[in-house]
Amino acid sequence: FTPCLGPGFERLRLESRKALALAWVLRDGDELTGGDLLRALIACSNQLEEDNVHSLLDGLRPEAGFAGQLVNNGAHSKIVPPNLSAEVYRTIDFAMREAGPDRQVSSLDLLIGLAECSQELLAKKGITAAEIRQRSQ
Repeated sequence: FTPCLGPGFERLRLESRKALALAWVLRDGDELTGGDLLRALIACSNQLEEDNVHSLLDGLRPEAGFAGQLVNNGAHSKIVPPNLSAEVYRTIDFAMREAGPDRQVSSLDLLIGLAECSQELLAKKGITAAEIRQRSQ
């Protein structure tokens, strides 16, 4: 992802890098989208940690069934350099601002970035960045 994100990639925590890598492998199209990233954030959630993306979303909207809605229909097997959508670039930009200059970008920061960008599924369920921030504190 360094060719796409440049030095900003170094600001991502290991968990965030893993989510991006998984999102790329499980993407639905030729370009990484916010939906792909949301799927990967849920898949990479460490259920043993108190603040993990899956539990947080399930706590906010249990009826939404995010994990079920994001089941992948088939991974792309081509190994090609990542191609990020404008939505993902905006998401990462928001996530970096959320983390601030002194902290690495976490999965929670990426989730907040997705909400800030009105990722389709989050927006449909009315989940906002402010609500995520409040719930994760």
